[in-house]
Amino acid sequence: MAPPLQIGGRPAQRLGLYFSAVIRGLEFSPIGDYDISAILNMRLKTAFFDTGRDGFWRNLGLLITRVGFTGTLLLRHGLPKIPALITGPIQFFDPLGLGPGVSLGLAIFAEVVCSVALLLGFLSRFASATLAINFAIVVFFIHQAEIPGDRGELALLYLLVFSALTLTGPGRFSFDARLRRER
Repeated sequence: MAPPLQIGGRPAQRLGLYFSAVIRGLEFSPIGDYDISAILNMRLKTAFFDTGRDGFWRNLGLLITRVGFTGTLLLRHGLPKIPALITGPIQFFDPLGLGPGVSLGLAIFAEVVCSVALLLGFLSRFASATLAINFAIVVFFIHQAEIPGDRGELALLYLLVFSALTLTGPGRFSFDARLRRER
């Protein structure tokens, strides 16, 4: 007969039974001071239901969100606006009554300069707040909050993401985090 399997110095001869009991959700008595079902249950809860307050996965999620949304914004909306500022008469929305040139300049500042800053994680809260304000104007003034069936859904999505990034900050994988550590 093979020697019993040791867990933390305690014998567990029927470990396979315990794993199958955990999978089926059956109750069983603890092994010495250790209850395998409680240990596995704790690990499963941590793996699937952990809030990730300041862990690696939270920071990776913030990085992916930051890079994905700002990269898309920069390439699809920010950079195509630059030629409109340089060439010919400016034809752009003027939702605040500042003039089309000023409105275009502010939109380019938000969608290009702030996008690059947020992409790098530099001055992230300022950049994401500026982008959130930009998209609040787009949603509420240009699309007049008529989101269902309108093209304003993308603007609303940007507004929500940049508002969330303003509240959460850029995460550990950013220049802001590096600058904060160097102090």
